[in-house]
Amino acid sequence: MDHSAEDISKTVLADLGLALSAEQYGTRTSFAEVSAQTQLAADADAYLHPIVNAYLFQEAADFFRDGTEWTVVHGINWDGGSSLIDSDHWAEGEFGTLASSDLFKSARLREVFAGMNPRARLDCVELRLRPTGFTLLSGNEAGLDRCTERTRANVRNANLLA
Repeated sequence: MDHSAEDISKTVLADLGLALSAEQYGTRTSFAEVSAQTQLAADADAYLHPIVNAYLFQEAADFFRDGTEWTVVHGINWDGGSSLIDSDHWAEGEFGTLASSDLFKSARLREVFAGMNPRARLDCVELRLRPTGFTLLSGNEAGLDRCTERTRANVRNANLLA
């Protein structure tokens, strides 16, 4: 009996009961259209290609240490959400950026968070949200003037290579 790789993948995943949540990597950021085909592609990638290395923000940034002057967390995904990081405006959370209220419902915890240094805040983000993915930006001083103000603020406040 001949079966295509797609049929085998579908059968194996179904027989094992393996399926990713549509929001595993954020608010449907990994695929905009939810169809059987896109779900199969996400499931096959997650379960049939299981080589995954999990890194903390700092561990991933250390890969860039020898070649760049700065590395910052640009955006994060977690099960059910995704946001950009703006280390200058945690309280506001404007334009798709993470707000302290996304992390903590308690005003007391938001107050404690506001009093922390920006690097410690990133540690809190990791602990609270348990990211399923994140994006780093890395570069040198010469190119920083071409970056957005949000990126420049993140370099000033939360450079993981400082």
